[in-house]
Amino acid sequence: MTEPRSSDSSRWRTVLKWGERILWIVVLVFLAERLGPRVTAWTGIGPSFAPVESVAGASVPASTLDGAPLTLTPGEGQVQVVTFWATWCRVCRWELPYLQSLYDDMAAQGVEIMALSIDANGPPVVQSYRQEHDLTLPMGMAVAGSREVFGGIPGVPTTFIMDSEGRIRHRIVGASGPGTLRRAVERLLDAS
Repeated sequence: MTEPRSSDSSRWRTVLKWGERILWIVVLVFLAERLGPRVTAWTGIGPSFAPVESVAGASVPASTLDGAPLTLTPGEGQVQVVTFWATWCRVCRWELPYLQSLYDDMAAQGVEIMALSIDANGPPVVQSYRQEHDLTLPMGMAVAGSREVFGGIPGVPTTFIMDSEGRIRHRIVGASGPGTLRRAVERLLDAS
């Protein structure tokens, strides 16, 4: 009678052992997928993780916060950072001050930064948010076609960092952290 219990217990141990291995693999794949773009931007090693390699010569349609048409043209000899964000996004609220700091420090070096909002409530909400948080970096509204130029965005914030030739060097979905954007931009400035 004790033998079936021993074999059942042995089976359960085997199932649990394999279950644990599978769980670790899932965790590692998840971490690689989430942290890979950040590590790549931080170190400069690895792929861009962008669905589109280059946006050189493409026109990125957008509008100003006053509603006037605005066109961004990557690949005009400047390192560019374009981030898609929203006022309701908590991660975006955390990241925008870092973008502002990057803009304050790098605009004089020719780095172009643009924060394109996807807010459905339009420019008044973004203008109000901008004033409340003392943001001076260039902001606009994403319009039909803005996201498609970059191959779409899976969520907000999504930040694209392009070199002076309009090649997307980094795409970061979610929070990037204060040092990650700065290091990626400085590396691209040094290379151009």
